[in-house]
Amino acid sequence: MKAVIPAAGCGSRLRPLTRTISKEMILINNKPVIEYIIQEASIAGIKEFIVVVNKNKKDLIHYLSKFAKSHPDFTLNLAYQEKPLGLGHAIYCAKEYIDSAFAVLLPDNVLSSSTSAPLTAMLKQYNATSKSIILIMPVAKNEIRNYGIVDVNFDGNLMQIKRLVEKPEPQNSPSNLGILGRYILTPEIFPILEKIEKGHGGEIQLTDAIDILARQQPVYAYKFKDAYHDCGNVQGLLVCMKNYKMDFKKIPRYYNFLRELLKKVA
Repeated sequence: MKAVIPAAGCGSRLRPLTRTISKEMILINNKPVIEYIIQEASIAGIKEFIVVVNKNKKDLIHYLSKFAKSHPDFTLNLAYQEKPLGLGHAIYCAKEYIDSAFAVLLPDNVLSSSTSAPLTAMLKQYNATSKSIILIMPVAKNEIRNYGIVDVNFDGNLMQIKRLVEKPEPQNSPSNLGILGRYILTPEIFPILEKIEKGHGGEIQLTDAIDILARQQPVYAYKFKDAYHDCGNVQGLLVCMKNYKMDFKKIPRYYNFLRELLKKVA
């Protein structure tokens, strides 16, 4: 199975840091965030990657080129998203490289899994069902508007998705189960992405496309039970750095403002 890593976003939630460096290149213990994502996939047996980038992220493109040369057991291709039209559009940009079910890993989300390997478990579930699967977890009520939200039915030991909504207001949300940036999708998602209209934020939303797919065929959910870090915002990045016991003495000067903010993190 191949994995698509959408990495074309500008990282607006992490400014001013991302005016200097791509968010996927931010260091956690001297290793870029994107390398944690590749490592997670490789543990699950995935060795083929399509990273969706934009041409302005030269530091990321350069790093990926070096990474591919130093890891000949991996296959790494770049797909380009010319305009920031949303996550759904970013996934569609990888279409030419996909001929079967594939994983999607959002590099904003760094998973800390002490008791399970969620992507491995999702692959096992896919092998049993041959249907799309999304990683979910309960989120706090005041965080619901920041997530794609799913409503599920229980089908034996599986959770079948009834409905998905992108970033609803808490009072309108069908549940508190948020999508956690890990997907296994079947190629049937591409005709939907090709025709779907723009949704929340004026963007082509992957959540909306999967909602349509779930009306056409079963789509399942897998619940994540450990900790995760949203490294796409300053607070989440700081908590991740603190939990990974990052040594700020060994990182570049442009992290100075993070050093000060980290002191305020409980």
